[in-house]
Amino acid sequence: MNQTQYNYINLDYLDMMTEGDAEMQKEILGIVIEEMTNDIPRMVSFFRQGDMENTHQLSHKFKSTLAFVGNDLMTNANQEAELITKIGGETEKLPGLFDIIEEMQPKVLDELRAHYDSL
Repeated sequence: MNQTQYNYINLDYLDMMTEGDAEMQKEILGIVIEEMTNDIPRMVSFFRQGDMENTHQLSHKFKSTLAFVGNDLMTNANQEAELITKIGGETEKLPGLFDIIEEMQPKVLDELRAHYDSL
């Protein structure tokens, strides 16, 4: 188990789910990194285009992905955005929520990649 301290990720859930199996961690992290690299920009783009259906679908998909990342700020912003795009209301909050997701993405990805490379 890697004891590196990170500022933007917490891999306790990943450790628990994989029982510390580095090979399994690397496999899961590879998927998480790929999804975050490709799908977060797509989700933000859908939002900016006003496509709430696709925004909601990707936001919903990220609920489980972000559990492995362990970034509460990003997870909470995504959960709130997912709920708003599902049921409507409070749409004025969405730009700020997507700003948080967009701001955190490169920081989280840098640390995920560093951990991935250390496995």
